[in-house]
Amino acid sequence: MRIAVIAALLAVCLEAATNHRLLSGWVSDAACGANHVKPGGEDCVRKCIRGGEHINPAWKPQKMVIVDDAGRQIWVVNNPDALAGLEGKHVRVNARIDRHAHSVEVTQAQPAEPSR
Repeated sequence: MRIAVIAALLAVCLEAATNHRLLSGWVSDAACGANHVKPGGEDCVRKCIRGGEHINPAWKPQKMVIVDDAGRQIWVVNNPDALAGLEGKHVRVNARIDRHAHSVEVTQAQPAEPSR
């Protein structure tokens, strides 16, 4: 009985920590983050995500992130292939959000016009 109660509480906690949400924001890299929340940073974002250790050992590949328009929160993208070709762009995505890990799993993405 205790195990069933603990399992149910754990399931509720995990459900509260992870949910689906529509996000609008900019695709960036973990090093630059919110510095790329405007058009024109696409090439820099691609280079930072790819890394350049063959040029400079300190230039490590960076994680892809989304800088959310609402509050400029930075979410690590767990499945960057879902945003391939959208590096440095403003996007609208459906994502499963893990608030504890501050990460997202993108389920659907499309380019979007930045809000003014």
